[in-house]
Amino acid sequence: NTGMLPLHWAAARRAPLPTVGALLRAHRPAASVSDKLGMLPLHHAVANGAPVEVISALLSAHGDGAALADRDGRLPLHYAAARKASADVVAALLGAHPDAANVADGAGMLPGSLASASNAGSAPLRGDAASEAFALLQAAQDGGAKVDGGGTIADATEVRFDDALGCYYNSR
Repeated sequence: NTGMLPLHWAAARRAPLPTVGALLRAHRPAASVSDKLGMLPLHHAVANGAPVEVISALLSAHGDGAALADRDGRLPLHYAAARKASADVVAALLGAHPDAANVADGAGMLPGSLASASNAGSAPLRGDAASEAFALLQAAQDGGAKVDGGGTIADATEVRFDDALGCYYNSR
């Protein structure tokens, strides 16, 4: 028994928003139930690349989920970083738990470190969504990015994308 409810399975299989929405309407408390790995449906959705609309629906149902770690000490933001999630997903998670960028997982890794490690050996970062998400993570980790409660970058003029990437390349 994995301890996974239908909402966990739907999130893990990248079910579309109408399916996730129907499951939330049928049993909203499922959004706050952890499986045997300590993962919420939010963890599964992020880890498997669900679209930001699904992530937002799960955060609406259980906003504290962004601050809850699984059995390995990973927050949903750790999964987003390791998966190179879009800047929208990263912003939504940071909006729900702004301090997540500075929380180390059970192995001592910060989300920004996971994002950096997931880029090792791959093509250089470009101005795509994954690069923007990485820059946002780095800026939040350094205290430079502010994300409002709605998951949008509230002070984007304070964080220049080129500056964040420059810091990344200079630190390697």
